[in-house]
Amino acid sequence: MKPLIVSAAALFASATLGWGVSAADLAAQLDAVASAVNAEDLEAIGCPDDPAEIIADLDGQWFMLGNAVRNWGTEGVGFGPEDLERSQTRNCSDGADSTFYRVIGDTEFTVREVLPSYDTELTQTLIHIEGRRFSVSVDIDELMRSYGQEDASETVRAEMEEMVALLEEQGIEFWRPSADILIAAGPFGIDVSGRCPAS
Repeated sequence: MKPLIVSAAALFASATLGWGVSAADLAAQLDAVASAVNAEDLEAIGCPDDPAEIIADLDGQWFMLGNAVRNWGTEGVGFGPEDLERSQTRNCSDGADSTFYRVIGDTEFTVREVLPSYDTELTQTLIHIEGRRFSVSVDIDELMRSYGQEDASETVRAEMEEMVALLEEQGIEFWRPSADILIAAGPFGIDVSGRCPAS
């Protein structure tokens, strides 16, 4: 299953408005941040901490960079620009599970996951709390439906409700080291997303 954008991989990550990035440009941006992300030293990245700057020009389609970041530039089996281009092409295609960000206020945005594999969609709303931290709001029924879990046991539903409450209460911290990379860090780990090419 595709993870919630807010790193809830333990649970299961609008239209492009002309923004987009080539794989080569995204690779250059990854060169600058991959080592800090892998060392979990996000403060070393040195990007803005103003919430309006973090979400500025965020609108558009994005894709998860998990393995690309973890293995970026590593000798032997490492990911490189060609691998990134293949990943971007595959994950930004029309039939792929997709994530769309849309800024809806000075310090709030939505994350809409389109999941063709489940024939569903899921929308989360993120609202600034303090610093880099944004609270996550998602309808539990929509979440369960979007992953085909509407008939899940009460135990599974209770676990999901607990995790959703944790994300709403603790929130997620965001780093925006470049125009086309977004880093989310929260109770379930660190996720890195890259912008898709303009369609």
